Amino acid sequence: MSGFLFWAALLLVLEPDNLLRAADAGVAMGWPRETLRIVGASVLGAAASPAVVLMARRFPVGETRRVRHGLLHLLGAAFLAAVLITGAHVLARAFLDGAPCTLEAIRRDLAANGALVTLWLLVFDGLVHAVRHGRDSRRTAVGSSAPAFFQVRDRGALTLISARDIDWVEAQGNYVALHVGESCHLHREALASFQAKVDPDSFVRVHRGSLVALSKIVSVRRLPSGDALARLSTGRDVRVSRTYAKSLLDRWDVPPSHGGAFGAT
Repeated sequence: MSGFLFWAALLLVLEPDNLLRAADAGVAMGWPRETLRIVGASVLGAAASPAVVLMARRFPVGETRRVRHGLLHLLGAAFLAAVLITGAHVLARAFLDGAPCTLEAIRRDLAANGALVTLWLLVFDGLVHAVRHGRDSRRTAVGSSAPAFFQVRDRGALTLISARDIDWVEAQGNYVALHVGESCHLHREALASFQAKVDPDSFVRVHRGSLVALSKIVSVRRLPSGDALARLSTGRDVRVSRTYAKSLLDRWDVPPSHGGAFGAT
């Protein structure tokens, strides 16, 4: 929806100029036709929005590779602009004008609007980067305040468990079970409250009743049911429900030393 509104705003900004050019050419442009054209072009632009989001995710313009990634974004925006303008031209001729498409007409549209659409794509790209930066900043703020240790009671004695040593966390009523190697320690806290405290870059929800430390995952294996199994460095398999599988794969960086893989059975 945000992509649709973004492109609709651009087209509304351009609409007065379109009406003036049509008037100069002696062409009457009714509002029903123009409304249909704006909605159609907005839908077309929204369809290209995932490509911009993917580009921002795969090639972020940050502290590293700024020039290289910036050039890739510029070229990508120019390519998408050409695709959008050509697609809009073809659809307008097919469903609104009824006139045949020609390469010369497409070339004129590209020359007239190519730079502006490319610029608009780069603006959208910048907004995506800003949203991602804000989200990462919030996650960093939460991560910086995350507790380094958790206090558990073991046989009447209080023990501190380092967050870095936890392999996975399992909900058990009003407690969470902190699995550290072959040991299991109960900590009095609900899973949702525990997840809100820990570093979001370190732990990921894999099931409604469990979290896994991202650094402890060595492989993820798909199951026929749509669920998956996350193999930890301890050799333990933790079930990943289909609801959380994509989130896990989006955030999991495969440790090179482990040769992690995602496969199907």
